[in-house]
Amino acid sequence: MGKDSTLYDILAVGGREGTKLQGLALFDFWACGKHPKTVRRVRREVAKHRQELFTIDWRTLLPEEFSEFPMVAYYAPNPY
Repeated sequence: MGKDSTLYDILAVGGREGTKLQGLALFDFWACGKHPKTVRRVRREVAKHRQELFTIDWRTLLPEEFSEFPMVAYYAPNPY
């Protein structure tokens, strides 16, 4: 993973979370003073990373049978 990939990931997460610096969206803050061509290129890459970061395929993460998971009884603590 290179330096650019890390930047794309940070900007993608910041955009999703609505992170702001000095009242500006994280991407807009980063883009201040950058060449418009660079901003367009990075915006495209961030969009690609946003899809990779936030697309979850639950079928590959969860087993077909939930019997593998033991059931746990939960009792709320008594506050008194």
